[in-house]
Amino acid sequence: MTFACKWTLILLKKFFVQHTALLALFLTHGVLCQTIPDDPYLIKIESIESGVDDFQDLQPLKSLWKDKRIILLGEQSHGDGATFEARVRLIKFLHQEMGFDIVAFESGMYDNYHAYKTLISEEKQTTSPFKKSILPIWSETKENNKLIEYVESMAKSETPLQIAGFDFIRNDFFKYRFWEDLKVLFHESPFSNSDILQIEQVMLTGTDLILDGHIDSVSFFSTADKIQNFLRSQERTSPTERSKIISQSFKTWVFGVRYELGERTGKHYYVQNPRDSLMAENLIFLSELYPEKKIIGIGASMHFSNQVLNFKNTDLTKEYIARMSQKTDEEGFFDLDKAMEGAVPMGQ
Repeated sequence: MTFACKWTLILLKKFFVQHTALLALFLTHGVLCQTIPDDPYLIKIESIESGVDDFQDLQPLKSLWKDKRIILLGEQSHGDGATFEARVRLIKFLHQEMGFDIVAFESGMYDNYHAYKTLISEEKQTTSPFKKSILPIWSETKENNKLIEYVESMAKSETPLQIAGFDFIRNDFFKYRFWEDLKVLFHESPFSNSDILQIEQVMLTGTDLILDGHIDSVSFFSTADKIQNFLRSQERTSPTERSKIISQSFKTWVFGVRYELGERTGKHYYVQNPRDSLMAENLIFLSELYPEKKIIGIGASMHFSNQVLNFKNTDLTKEYIARMSQKTDEEGFFDLDKAMEGAVPMGQ
């Protein structure tokens, strides 16, 4: 047995899947010293501070992850600053010593693609482009900003660290730039002005136009399917990074429209299964778009989990969730066991 009073990192062996590793961080410190069993998947680390660049304590990860091309770094809560801080240090280690070169966020694909292209261009920016692409739960935290600062400092180096996204959630760049990028590809398209107009209106205004009957849903999705087929044919003719990103981003947006319409019309989804399915597809897409690159994923541990239903919720966890529900004025008792019924996360 090892008695550890320093920060401790636990690798959950049962979540290792082919080509992918899920890392769960359980952090203990100071008065929370505890007895820890000897285990090859348990590693004591000396610091979670992102500025500590001596990675001697992380060296055992090299043998564990030597054949991994995708590593998913989860978080139990979107508000856990200590986990964010620890993850920045891990990412710097994976980048500098294990050759990982992409960080993919649970954020919009096109948003982060455009933000990164803006960063490496000569275009001057008053603020970081990632403030407009990465969701605020990360981009507005001081701990994660250390990662953004690191990415920006490496942008013009021989070993840059690229930012990407795998979610259908959209941010500022999609809202203000995507339609203009998409229209460029329509110069030889078979679509009428009215076809293109209804897509533009929904993209710029939202799904209310469909719900209110101003745009016919059958016509809208028929046109959207035709555009997807057209974009795929464009890819075959000109298989560039940009054309592939725009094509997949459009497909992702249409998926998001269907998902939102389903939610707003009372369709039952188990947890967020449709979103998880698409995020898995988008992460696979990125791995195929950049076949020589190694990817680090950032998102919720629930999304990254494999057999999430194998987890058993303790009474302590349920009590904590109940108290949090009361604090946030949620109606009724939140049943954690029931909430996870039928969950198939992207890791699975």
